[in-house]
Amino acid sequence: MKIFVVFMQVSSAFPKTVPLITVPTAFADFLAWFSWANLDVLGLLGLDCLGEQFDYRASVALSCMLPVVAVIIATLVQARMRLRTTSARSDITNEERRAAVAVLFDRVDADGSGFVDVPE
Repeated sequence: MKIFVVFMQVSSAFPKTVPLITVPTAFADFLAWFSWANLDVLGLLGLDCLGEQFDYRASVALSCMLPVVAVIIATLVQARMRLRTTSARSDITNEERRAAVAVLFDRVDADGSGFVDVPE
């Protein structure tokens, strides 16, 4: 499936990227059906209004930076969630933690023997 999508991205972008080669209208119409495969993230950002400042080199540089930015944002979100859960855990006193473990042990110890066996 991935190979098919990548092939459709390259094929549907071909007439725009190589304007010197004219393609038959039937082939261009066929490729128009697969225009959904070309997700233009930079076009969604609306940076074309910058004009001369946003040329091809800036477009390629920004396209190369998008995965890096996505990884940085995901890392920051994960660190924030981890800090939030760590701070929530530190509010519990030792007595409350022992009571919670005792309740959990009682729920797991089905036969009431005071030990957790393998079948339990």
